Amino acid sequence: MVGLSVYADGTSSLGPISRVPTSEQTGALEQVLSEMPSLGADPHKLVYIGMNILPSDAFRKLAYACADSRDCRFTAKSAETDEVHVLIQLLNKSDAFATYNELFKRYGIRAEVTAAEKITFAGFSTVPPRNARDRANGKMLVLSGGQIGMRLFPVRDKR
Repeated sequence: MVGLSVYADGTSSLGPISRVPTSEQTGALEQVLSEMPSLGADPHKLVYIGMNILPSDAFRKLAYACADSRDCRFTAKSAETDEVHVLIQLLNKSDAFATYNELFKRYGIRAEVTAAEKITFAGFSTVPPRNARDRANGKMLVLSGGQIGMRLFPVRDKR
């Protein structure tokens, strides 16, 4: 289930979106986007999507990006602002939400993670290893999610 909020200026937002893989969410998002005009909302004016937790397939991409990054060496006592900054950067670099952008492209918009809070960690050992280096890093903590906000921008807007 996805909630839709429509604002007086004609923009709208969606959320929260569940933890199911983004590939499964795409069908639900596609249906919501196609139904938005009948609900008085223009899908081209969608500006925000909120998620309570990182989808499982996006977590895997994030975990690999985190393991490959020198900036992602956190302890449970790391400053949350550092974690948030790194999480946002890694999510955008990892193309964790590429399936969303394929769908949004039809509406002339693209998603970019711009906010995160209530960050959680998981052991890297919970992700299938790609190689021997991953096995050696199994004890490291990787960012596993939290509350994530994505802004939607016109495709022509390169920010």
